[in-house]
Amino acid sequence: MTTNYNIITCDGGGIRGLITAILLNDLVSNPPQGSTSNILNNVNLFAGTSTGGIIAIGLGCGLTPSSLVNLYESDCASIFQPYQSSGTSSVLSQAGLPQVSFDPCSWVAELCHVKYSNAGLYKLLFNTLSQSTQVNPDNPLSKLSTSVLAVTLRMSDTSNDPWGPLALTNLPNSNYADVAIIDAAMCSSAAPLYFPPYAVPPSPAAATMWCADGGVVANNPSTFALGNVLQSQVLQQQKKELSNIRLLSIGTGATIDYVPSTFLNSFANEWGMLMWLNPITVGNQPAFPLMAAMFDGQAQIAHLEASNILGSQYQRANPTLTQTINLDDCGAIAELKSVATAYIGSSEWSNMKQWAYSNFI
Repeated sequence: MTTNYNIITCDGGGIRGLITAILLNDLVSNPPQGSTSNILNNVNLFAGTSTGGIIAIGLGCGLTPSSLVNLYESDCASIFQPYQSSGTSSVLSQAGLPQVSFDPCSWVAELCHVKYSNAGLYKLLFNTLSQSTQVNPDNPLSKLSTSVLAVTLRMSDTSNDPWGPLALTNLPNSNYADVAIIDAAMCSSAAPLYFPPYAVPPSPAAATMWCADGGVVANNPSTFALGNVLQSQVLQQQKKELSNIRLLSIGTGATIDYVPSTFLNSFANEWGMLMWLNPITVGNQPAFPLMAAMFDGQAQIAHLEASNILGSQYQRANPTLTQTINLDDCGAIAELKSVATAYIGSSEWSNMKQWAYSNFI
């Protein structure tokens, strides 16, 4: 048993999860001088949101960071497979619009259905998780020997409970430890507008719950993970206290996104639904700016909270991006690798690795 209770959290960010995977791979492959042990063996909880939930679950299943790097580098197109409409009239046409030419769905498809099918993501994750000799992806989270936590939004369930944040975890006293490993990963990464809500259990079984991407509630899962650890009583079970917690938070890149002030100066009153949900990237304004702003803002708040609660017991690695990169930008792989490589060479990352190896004991 470790002396401290050690947590690694991984942010959401779609394909930008490549940055997280590269940093984790360097953390393991290039330890500070004099350190020989695999630091991941000393992690008590892997927690993540969306793409970070996939990474956290993968690590909890025994996958290496290098295999997760390969997933992002080689399989982006498999993740983002365009949704093919059935060809029937859209939901708005069925609602009574007189002619298809007046149906906005015939102009911008993303207005009326998801951008991508989740079939490719499911197949890729199932096959990737199956590479581990430790688990079957259909097994419940409770079968894992390492604690994991994947953040999701419960949109609905058969009890008609209000929607809200959910921790799919095998921490003690969890009500969701019976959720399948693959379902936890899919729930956490069901990004609104990009992928459909995910049913648990999936078809053909009768669903009892529907989930959306955890980034809606906690794109940076550090404080949500911390709260769940405290609630689970695991510290008491291991005779540890809050002072024993060590938390390393790894982001998917600090964005440089914004809405141009010149536009708002002239057209602020036109900034309605269409602008907030614009699926087109314009300069430093990302696609679907409402969702992007919510994800980024929450991540910054969680960092502020974690740093004030834990102080020196907390560190966060989050290199600054050099351009706007959308969640599904498969063409940005080289840029993401460049950002991660530059950060690995920085003194900030070197000091963070030293902190991690000194504290994850």
